[in-house]
Amino acid sequence: YGEWGAEWWKWAVALDADENHPLIADGKVDCSLGQDPEGDVWILGGIYGVVPSSEDPTVIRGKAHRQCEVPAGKALFFPVVNIVCSPFTGDGSTEEELLGCANFVIDEFVFPKKAQIDRYKVKPLEDYRTVSELFTLNDFGDPNILGVEPGSEGPAVTSGYYVLVPPLSEGKHKIKFKAKIEVEGYYLFTLDIYYKLNVVDD
Repeated sequence: YGEWGAEWWKWAVALDADENHPLIADGKVDCSLGQDPEGDVWILGGIYGVVPSSEDPTVIRGKAHRQCEVPAGKALFFPVVNIVCSPFTGDGSTEEELLGCANFVIDEFVFPKKAQIDRYKVKPLEDYRTVSELFTLNDFGDPNILGVEPGSEGPAVTSGYYVLVPPLSEGKHKIKFKAKIEVEGYYLFTLDIYYKLNVVDD
């Protein structure tokens, strides 16, 4: 899961940060963006928490209701809530610093969290707590969600609650996940994501 967490961030930063980006788009979306057509796993996204509410710049409310098609036979990987720490986000430069940053935020400031696939709740979510080893970010969209200059390269660590769902049967399915990161008096990020998937046989 740690390796897939790293792959999730590589996928997320490599795509151009426009209205079609999987962490920005809402409504009917293209879930094939950035996916490996030959791979066994497709990645799903939440919301990238950088856009504050108009009322309070320390409050970020991430909500999306997405519909898309997924090929039959693909496992699905997504974070209920996650973080990346890197020099690009001002979190240090050494493995020790980045690992400490990633674990500190997830362990200290994540409160309610839940995930559901169809009518089945994913629990206990504590079993899905994941941290990666140090990995390299070096493929960035133009622009990208981190605001990094394309062509840059640097280390990163991710931690969070990541879920890998075995391939779903053909037809309609639902995936929901919610979470909150709160540093009292400083920062509040809420996440509320709902996917309506149509699993189709290519």
